Amino acid sequence: DPQFANVRAIMLDPSCSGSGIVNSPDRWMEEGDGAAKKDKKRIESLSNFQLVALKHAMSFPNVDRIVYSTCSVHEEENEGVVSKALSEAEYGDSKKE
Repeated sequence: DPQFANVRAIMLDPSCSGSGIVNSPDRWMEEGDGAAKKDKKRIESLSNFQLVALKHAMSFPNVDRIVYSTCSVHEEENEGVVSKALSEAEYGDSKKE
């Protein structure tokens, strides 16, 4: 879209598990054996969405800086997403040559 051609910086604050919020109401809603499995699926789903959002931000042609921020303490939603996006971008760049 031409109206976004000159975007140089993006602040990306995608939906996340909220695990880093001290008084998160979600933290107390479910407990037990099934909760851990459900949490794992939720984090996986969220990290997939976060990856898509980050890769979209990286697709803007003139972007110099992207700030990626979540309120999660889970590696899967933070370092994992950024690492995978950078890895896929690097692979994509070398594939074009």
